[in-house]
Amino acid sequence: MLMPTTEISKWLEKLGVQLSEKRLSATFRNMFYCGLLTNKCWVKILSKGKIGKPLSPRKPSLNIQILSANRSKFESHKEDDSIPLKRTVLCDKCGKIMTGYIVKSKQIYYYKCNTKSCCSNRSAVEMHEEFTNFLKRYEINPKFIEPLKAQIRLSLKTVADTKEQTKTVSLKRKKDLAAKIDKLEERFVSGEIDKELFEKFKVKYAKEMSEILNEIDESKTNLSNHEILLDKCVKLSENISKIWASGDLWEKQRLQKIVFPEKIYYNTQKSNYRTTTANSIIAENARVARALEHAQTKNPSKKLKDSRMVAPSGIEPESGASETLILSIVLRRQKNDCKSNLLKFL
Repeated sequence: MLMPTTEISKWLEKLGVQLSEKRLSATFRNMFYCGLLTNKCWVKILSKGKIGKPLSPRKPSLNIQILSANRSKFESHKEDDSIPLKRTVLCDKCGKIMTGYIVKSKQIYYYKCNTKSCCSNRSAVEMHEEFTNFLKRYEINPKFIEPLKAQIRLSLKTVADTKEQTKTVSLKRKKDLAAKIDKLEERFVSGEIDKELFEKFKVKYAKEMSEILNEIDESKTNLSNHEILLDKCVKLSENISKIWASGDLWEKQRLQKIVFPEKIYYNTQKSNYRTTTANSIIAENARVARALEHAQTKNPSKKLKDSRMVAPSGIEPESGASETLILSIVLRRQKNDCKSNLLKFL
Protein backbone atom coordinates (compact mmCIF):
# COMPACT_ATOMS: atom_id res chain seq x y z
CA MET A 1 0.00 0.00 0.00
CA LEU A 2 1.40 3.38 -1.02
CA MET A 3 1.95 6.01 1.65
CA PRO A 4 0.08 9.32 1.12
CA THR A 5 2.10 12.53 0.91
CA THR A 6 0.51 13.68 4.20
CA GLU A 7 1.98 10.67 5.99
CA ILE A 8 5.38 11.14 4.31
CA SER A 9 5.37 14.76 5.47
CA LYS A 10 4.62 13.70 9.07
CA TRP A 11 7.35 11.05 8.93
CA LEU A 12 9.91 13.58 7.66
CA GLU A 13 8.88 16.02 10.39
CA LYS A 14 9.75 13.41 13.04
CA LEU A 15 13.22 13.22 11.46
CA GLY A 16 13.59 16.99 11.71
CA VAL A 17 12.85 17.76 8.05
CA GLN A 18 10.16 20.39 7.47
CA LEU A 19 8.58 19.67 4.09
CA SER A 20 4.91 20.42 3.43
CA GLU A 21 2.57 18.13 1.55
CA LYS A 22 2.34 20.60 -1.37
CA ARG A 23 6.12 20.90 -1.59
CA LEU A 24 6.44 17.09 -1.59
CA SER A 25 3.92 16.82 -4.42
CA ALA A 26 5.78 19.44 -6.45
CA THR A 27 9.10 17.66 -5.81
CA PHE A 28 7.72 14.30 -6.96
CA ARG A 29 6.47 15.90 -10.17
CA ASN A 30 9.78 17.65 -10.93
CA MET A 31 11.59 15.58 -13.56
CA PHE A 32 14.92 17.20 -12.67
CA TYR A 33 15.29 14.94 -9.62
CA CYS A 34 15.22 11.80 -11.75
CA GLY A 35 17.92 13.08 -14.10
CA LEU A 36 15.77 14.61 -16.83
CA LEU A 37 15.34 18.13 -18.16
CA THR A 38 12.02 19.31 -19.60
CA ASN A 39 10.42 22.54 -20.67
CA LYS A 40 6.70 23.31 -20.68
CA CYS A 41 7.07 24.72 -24.21
CA TRP A 42 8.27 21.32 -25.39
CA VAL A 43 6.35 18.06 -25.06
CA LYS A 44 9.38 15.84 -25.41
CA ILE A 45 12.22 15.39 -22.93
CA LEU A 46 15.13 17.72 -23.72
CA SER A 47 17.93 15.92 -21.94
CA LYS A 48 18.61 12.45 -20.57
CA GLY A 49 21.28 11.65 -18.02
CA LYS A 50 23.36 14.78 -18.67
CA ILE A 51 22.77 16.63 -15.42
CA GLY A 52 24.47 14.33 -12.95
CA LYS A 53 23.30 11.34 -10.94
CA PRO A 54 19.48 11.27 -10.42
CA LEU A 55 18.14 11.52 -6.85
CA SER A 56 15.06 9.38 -7.52
CA PRO A 57 14.33 6.36 -9.77
CA ARG A 58 13.13 7.30 -13.25
CA LYS A 59 10.23 4.85 -13.65
CA PRO A 60 8.21 5.93 -10.54
CA SER A 61 8.74 9.58 -11.50
CA LEU A 62 7.38 8.97 -14.99
CA ASN A 63 4.38 7.15 -13.48
CA ILE A 64 3.68 10.21 -11.32
CA GLN A 65 3.71 12.36 -14.47
CA ILE A 66 1.13 10.07 -16.07
CA LEU A 67 -1.10 10.20 -12.98
CA SER A 68 -0.77 13.98 -12.81
CA ALA A 69 -1.75 14.33 -16.46
CA ASN A 70 -4.86 12.20 -15.86
CA ARG A 71 -5.76 13.56 -12.42
CA SER A 72 -8.99 15.05 -13.73
CA LYS A 73 -10.23 11.50 -14.33
CA PHE A 74 -10.07 10.66 -10.62
CA GLU A 75 -12.75 11.61 -8.11
CA SER A 76 -11.51 13.59 -5.14
CA HIS A 77 -12.72 12.64 -1.65
CA LYS A 78 -12.24 14.61 1.54
CA GLU A 79 -10.80 12.34 4.22
CA ASP A 80 -12.01 12.52 7.81
CA ASP A 81 -10.32 10.77 10.74
CA SER A 82 -13.70 10.35 12.46
CA ILE A 83 -15.11 7.98 9.80
CA PRO A 84 -12.32 5.55 8.78
CA LEU A 85 -14.80 2.89 7.63
CA LYS A 86 -16.20 5.17 4.91
CA ARG A 87 -16.00 3.56 1.43
CA THR A 88 -14.64 0.40 3.06
CA VAL A 89 -17.76 -1.15 4.59
CA LEU A 90 -20.65 -2.24 2.37
CA CYS A 91 -24.33 -2.24 3.25
CA ASP A 92 -25.41 -5.82 3.96
CA LYS A 93 -28.89 -5.13 2.56
CA CYS A 94 -28.05 -3.74 -0.90
CA GLY A 95 -24.28 -4.31 -1.20
CA LYS A 96 -23.48 -0.65 -1.86
CA ILE A 97 -20.64 1.32 -0.26
CA MET A 98 -21.52 3.13 2.97
CA THR A 99 -20.50 6.78 3.17
CA GLY A 100 -20.17 9.10 6.17
CA TYR A 101 -21.38 12.52 7.22
CA ILE A 102 -21.61 14.80 10.27
CA VAL A 103 -24.65 16.40 11.85
CA LYS A 104 -23.09 19.80 12.52
CA SER A 105 -25.69 20.90 15.06
CA LYS A 106 -24.84 17.89 17.26
CA GLN A 107 -21.26 17.35 16.05
CA ILE A 108 -22.03 13.64 15.70
CA TYR A 109 -20.80 11.46 12.83
CA TYR A 110 -22.93 8.86 11.05
CA TYR A 111 -22.50 6.21 8.36
CA LYS A 112 -25.22 5.75 5.78
CA CYS A 113 -26.13 3.87 2.64
CA ASN A 114 -27.18 6.17 -0.21
CA THR A 115 -29.48 3.63 -1.86
CA LYS A 116 -32.98 5.14 -1.76
CA SER A 117 -34.74 1.83 -1.12
CA CYS A 118 -32.31 1.01 1.68
CA CYS A 119 -31.52 4.20 3.63
CA SER A 120 -29.44 2.37 6.25
CA ASN A 121 -28.11 4.80 8.83
CA ARG A 122 -25.93 4.21 11.90
CA SER A 123 -23.98 6.20 14.48
CA ALA A 124 -20.22 6.15 13.83
CA VAL A 125 -19.52 5.63 17.54
CA GLU A 126 -21.67 2.49 17.62
CA MET A 127 -20.24 1.13 14.38
CA HIS A 128 -16.68 1.68 15.59
CA GLU A 129 -17.40 -0.10 18.87
CA GLU A 130 -18.96 -3.03 17.00
CA PHE A 131 -16.03 -3.13 14.57
CA THR A 132 -13.60 -3.26 17.50
CA ASN A 133 -15.53 -6.22 18.92
CA PHE A 134 -15.47 -7.83 15.46
CA LEU A 135 -11.67 -7.54 15.38
CA LYS A 136 -11.42 -9.13 18.83
CA ARG A 137 -12.67 -12.39 17.32
CA TYR A 138 -9.30 -12.69 15.59
CA GLU A 139 -7.20 -11.91 18.66
CA ILE A 140 -5.13 -14.49 20.54
CA ASN A 141 -5.13 -15.04 24.29
CA PRO A 142 -1.63 -14.00 25.51
CA LYS A 143 -1.14 -17.29 27.37
CA PHE A 144 -1.29 -19.17 24.05
CA ILE A 145 1.25 -16.97 22.25
CA GLU A 146 4.25 -19.23 22.89
CA PRO A 147 2.45 -22.52 22.00
CA LEU A 148 1.21 -20.87 18.81
CA LYS A 149 4.69 -19.61 17.91
CA ALA A 150 6.07 -23.10 18.53
CA GLN A 151 3.47 -24.53 16.14
CA ILE A 152 4.32 -21.99 13.44
CA ARG A 153 8.07 -22.61 13.91
CA LEU A 154 7.43 -26.31 13.42
CA SER A 155 5.47 -25.59 10.25
CA LEU A 156 8.20 -23.30 8.91
CA LYS A 157 10.81 -25.97 9.62
CA THR A 158 8.67 -28.49 7.74
CA VAL A 159 8.49 -26.11 4.79
CA ALA A 160 12.27 -25.67 4.86
CA ASP A 161 12.91 -29.44 5.08
CA THR A 162 10.53 -30.13 2.18
CA LYS A 163 12.20 -27.49 0.03
CA GLU A 164 15.64 -28.86 0.86
CA GLN A 165 14.54 -32.34 -0.29
CA THR A 166 13.13 -30.84 -3.47
CA LYS A 167 16.38 -28.97 -4.07
CA THR A 168 18.44 -32.17 -3.68
CA VAL A 169 16.29 -34.01 -6.22
CA SER A 170 16.41 -31.06 -8.64
CA LEU A 171 20.22 -30.80 -8.40
CA LYS A 172 20.53 -34.49 -9.28
CA ARG A 173 18.19 -34.00 -12.26
CA LYS A 174 20.26 -31.01 -13.35
CA LYS A 175 23.47 -33.08 -13.23
CA ASP A 176 21.92 -35.93 -15.23
CA LEU A 177 20.50 -33.54 -17.82
CA ALA A 178 23.85 -31.76 -18.20
CA ALA A 179 25.43 -35.16 -18.96
CA LYS A 180 22.77 -35.79 -21.63
CA ILE A 181 23.47 -32.40 -23.24
CA ASP A 182 27.22 -33.15 -23.33
CA LYS A 183 26.54 -36.56 -24.88
CA LEU A 184 24.24 -34.96 -27.48
CA GLU A 185 26.94 -32.47 -28.49
CA GLU A 186 29.55 -35.24 -28.75
CA ARG A 187 27.31 -37.32 -31.03
CA PHE A 188 26.67 -34.29 -33.23
CA VAL A 189 30.37 -33.45 -33.53
CA SER A 190 31.28 -37.08 -34.33
CA GLY A 191 28.59 -37.20 -37.04
CA GLU A 192 26.37 -39.83 -35.38
CA ILE A 193 23.31 -37.54 -35.67
CA ASP A 194 22.46 -34.81 -38.18
CA LYS A 195 21.84 -31.12 -37.41
CA GLU A 196 18.04 -31.44 -37.53
CA LEU A 197 18.00 -34.13 -34.85
CA PHE A 198 20.57 -32.22 -32.80
CA GLU A 199 18.47 -29.03 -32.85
CA LYS A 200 15.31 -30.96 -31.91
CA PHE A 201 16.83 -32.46 -28.76
CA LYS A 202 18.78 -29.30 -27.95
CA VAL A 203 15.49 -27.34 -27.66
CA LYS A 204 13.90 -30.12 -25.60
CA TYR A 205 16.82 -30.32 -23.15
CA ALA A 206 17.04 -26.52 -22.87
CA LYS A 207 13.37 -26.38 -21.85
CA GLU A 208 13.86 -29.12 -19.25
CA MET A 209 16.93 -27.36 -17.87
CA SER A 210 15.01 -24.09 -17.54
CA GLU A 211 12.26 -25.85 -15.55
CA ILE A 212 14.82 -27.51 -13.26
CA LEU A 213 16.61 -24.22 -12.60
CA ASN A 214 13.27 -22.63 -11.68
CA GLU A 215 12.58 -25.47 -9.24
CA ILE A 216 16.00 -24.96 -7.63
CA ASP A 217 15.42 -21.23 -7.35
CA GLU A 218 11.98 -21.73 -5.75
CA SER A 219 13.39 -24.25 -3.26
CA LYS A 220 15.76 -21.70 -1.72
CA THR A 221 14.85 -20.87 1.89
CA ASN A 222 16.05 -18.24 4.31
CA LEU A 223 14.94 -18.73 7.91
CA SER A 224 17.21 -16.00 9.32
CA ASN A 225 14.50 -13.35 9.52
CA HIS A 226 11.52 -15.63 10.20
CA GLU A 227 11.68 -15.04 13.96
CA ILE A 228 11.29 -11.27 13.43
CA LEU A 229 8.40 -11.81 11.01
CA LEU A 230 6.83 -14.29 13.42
CA ASP A 231 7.01 -11.82 16.34
CA LYS A 232 5.36 -9.08 14.25
CA CYS A 233 2.64 -11.41 13.04
CA VAL A 234 1.77 -12.73 16.51
CA LYS A 235 1.99 -9.27 18.09
CA LEU A 236 -0.57 -7.97 15.62
CA SER A 237 -2.82 -11.00 16.20
CA GLU A 238 -2.67 -10.30 19.94
CA ASN A 239 -3.65 -6.61 19.76
CA ILE A 240 -5.62 -6.07 16.53
CA SER A 241 -8.52 -4.18 18.12
CA LYS A 242 -6.26 -1.93 20.24
CA ILE A 243 -3.97 -1.12 17.29
CA TRP A 244 -6.97 -0.17 15.17
CA ALA A 245 -8.61 1.94 17.89
CA SER A 246 -5.42 3.90 18.62
CA GLY A 247 -4.31 4.45 15.00
CA ASP A 248 -4.83 7.47 12.78
CA LEU A 249 -6.92 7.40 9.60
CA TRP A 250 -4.20 5.97 7.37
CA GLU A 251 -3.18 3.31 9.94
CA LYS A 252 -6.79 2.22 10.47
CA GLN A 253 -7.50 1.89 6.76
CA ARG A 254 -4.25 0.01 6.19
CA LEU A 255 -5.09 -2.43 9.01
CA GLN A 256 -8.60 -2.90 7.61
CA LYS A 257 -7.08 -3.92 4.27
CA ILE A 258 -4.60 -6.29 5.94
CA VAL A 259 -7.14 -8.12 8.10
CA PHE A 260 -9.98 -8.06 5.55
CA PRO A 261 -8.43 -7.99 2.05
CA GLU A 262 -11.84 -8.30 0.39
CA LYS A 263 -15.33 -7.06 1.31
CA ILE A 264 -16.73 -6.15 4.74
CA TYR A 265 -20.51 -5.96 5.17
CA TYR A 266 -22.50 -4.28 7.95
CA ASN A 267 -26.09 -5.10 8.86
CA THR A 268 -27.78 -2.11 10.51
CA GLN A 269 -30.74 -4.19 11.75
CA LYS A 270 -28.64 -6.88 13.44
CA SER A 271 -25.80 -4.45 14.28
CA ASN A 272 -23.05 -6.83 13.16
CA TYR A 273 -20.30 -7.22 10.57
CA ARG A 274 -19.48 -10.10 8.28
CA THR A 275 -16.78 -10.77 5.69
CA THR A 276 -16.27 -13.33 2.97
CA THR A 277 -12.49 -13.53 3.50
CA ALA A 278 -10.09 -12.69 6.30
CA ASN A 279 -6.28 -12.64 6.20
CA SER A 280 -5.24 -16.31 6.10
CA ILE A 281 -2.44 -15.97 8.65
CA ILE A 282 -4.53 -14.02 11.19
CA ALA A 283 -7.56 -16.30 10.79
CA GLU A 284 -5.49 -19.47 11.13
CA ASN A 285 -3.65 -18.11 14.15
CA ALA A 286 -7.00 -17.50 15.84
CA ARG A 287 -8.21 -21.00 14.97
CA VAL A 288 -5.07 -22.70 16.26
CA ALA A 289 -5.17 -20.64 19.47
CA ARG A 290 -8.77 -21.70 20.09
CA ALA A 291 -7.85 -25.34 19.44
CA LEU A 292 -4.99 -25.05 21.94
CA GLU A 293 -7.36 -23.49 24.47
CA HIS A 294 -9.81 -26.39 24.14
CA ALA A 295 -6.96 -28.91 24.30
CA GLN A 296 -5.94 -27.61 27.75
CA THR A 297 -9.29 -28.42 29.37
CA LYS A 298 -9.67 -31.07 32.10
CA ASN A 299 -10.75 -33.80 29.69
CA PRO A 300 -8.98 -33.05 26.40
CA SER A 301 -9.82 -36.37 24.72
CA LYS A 302 -13.55 -35.88 25.27
CA LYS A 303 -13.39 -32.22 24.25
CA LEU A 304 -11.51 -32.98 21.06
CA LYS A 305 -14.09 -35.61 20.19
CA ASP A 306 -17.28 -33.74 21.02
CA SER A 307 -16.56 -30.06 20.58
CA ARG A 308 -16.69 -28.13 17.32
CA MET A 309 -14.02 -25.69 16.22
CA VAL A 310 -15.68 -23.04 14.05
CA ALA A 311 -14.34 -20.01 12.26
CA PRO A 312 -15.32 -16.60 13.70
CA SER A 313 -19.02 -16.03 13.01
CA GLY A 314 -18.24 -13.04 10.79
CA ILE A 315 -16.58 -15.28 8.19
CA GLU A 316 -18.75 -17.10 5.66
CA PRO A 317 -19.21 -19.97 5.28
CA GLU A 318 -18.75 -21.12 8.88
CA SER A 319 -16.71 -24.23 9.54
CA GLY A 320 -18.09 -27.19 11.48
CA ALA A 321 -14.87 -29.23 11.45
CA SER A 322 -13.40 -30.77 14.56
CA GLU A 323 -10.39 -29.24 16.27
CA THR A 324 -8.07 -32.05 15.22
CA LEU A 325 -9.15 -31.62 11.61
CA ILE A 326 -8.66 -27.86 11.85
CA LEU A 327 -5.13 -28.36 13.20
CA SER A 328 -4.28 -30.79 10.40
CA ILE A 329 -5.67 -28.41 7.77
CA VAL A 330 -3.73 -25.49 9.26
CA LEU A 331 -0.51 -27.50 9.26
CA ARG A 332 -1.05 -28.66 5.67
CA ARG A 333 -1.77 -25.11 4.51
CA GLN A 334 1.24 -23.74 6.33
CA LYS A 335 3.44 -26.36 4.68
CA ASN A 336 2.30 -25.08 1.31
CA ASP A 337 2.24 -21.33 1.74
CA CYS A 338 3.18 -20.20 5.26
CA LYS A 339 6.35 -18.43 4.19
CA SER A 340 4.77 -16.57 1.27
CA ASN A 341 1.73 -15.57 3.36
CA LEU A 342 3.91 -14.22 6.16
CA LEU A 343 5.86 -12.04 3.74
CA LYS A 344 2.70 -10.85 2.00
CA PHE A 345 1.02 -10.15 5.33
CA LEU A 346 3.90 -7.90 6.48
